[in-house]
Amino acid sequence: SIGILVVGSLYWESKDCGGAWACEQNPVRVVWRSNRLRSAAEHIFAVNVPIRYGRKSQSRGGTFTMVFSPEYNQRQGTGTAIRCEANVTSIEDLIEEAEELWKAESNGQEGRLSDSWGCVTLIVSDRFLEHADRSQRQQLLNDWATRVSSPRESSYGNLGFSEKDREAAQGQVIADGRLRIPWPSLSSGEPLSLDLLLATATNPGVGANGALYPTAQQVADAWNRNGHVYYFRCNRLAGIHTADDEAIEKVLR
Repeated sequence: SIGILVVGSLYWESKDCGGAWACEQNPVRVVWRSNRLRSAAEHIFAVNVPIRYGRKSQSRGGTFTMVFSPEYNQRQGTGTAIRCEANVTSIEDLIEEAEELWKAESNGQEGRLSDSWGCVTLIVSDRFLEHADRSQRQQLLNDWATRVSSPRESSYGNLGFSEKDREAAQGQVIADGRLRIPWPSLSSGEPLSLDLLLATATNPGVGANGALYPTAQQVADAWNRNGHVYYFRCNRLAGIHTADDEAIEKVLR
């Protein structure tokens, strides 16, 4: 079984979340969600994940958008995992699901899994290999690692995570195509009952040049100065939260 871990606009630009804030719909994302993901409530899960506002986005006026950050493993926020319509039975299935996700993230780019601003990563359940077909499952992971290292993905995984992120991940945050964060848990503490997740990791850009992640004050100041506060509001409306939200809210105009 496989799902998509969603922690930002991919969620609310593909679904009307209601509420007072008008979260604009992206046609490519709407079609992707309708075709690839299950819509029944029992297949949509609020999960604990290490996320924060950390990527300065030029397309959103120089304000900050969501990134995965292993440094926040002990200060987790809330994202959403949605089960895919199909299960994965081969590497071809996995690649198809990943390429469709990238198409939704990149507004239609075909046959790719990455660009300089981010990449599609795999997250693997802690018990994924504890099955009779262990060798086939391991081969799936090996084949995935081969796919993301192909020449067409020359920028894959070259993301500027912080030194503390790398310390928490005990090495590279993305290795062999896998995002090194804990397997997500439900609010009850139980692990998410899927085998695999795909997630788009975006580039924080803080590690390469010695920069630091923005503080809650700096995140709020960017929205106060440049607008685009709808990104924060729509995340909240969609149930996507970070550990810094309360501090951001206090100084957000």
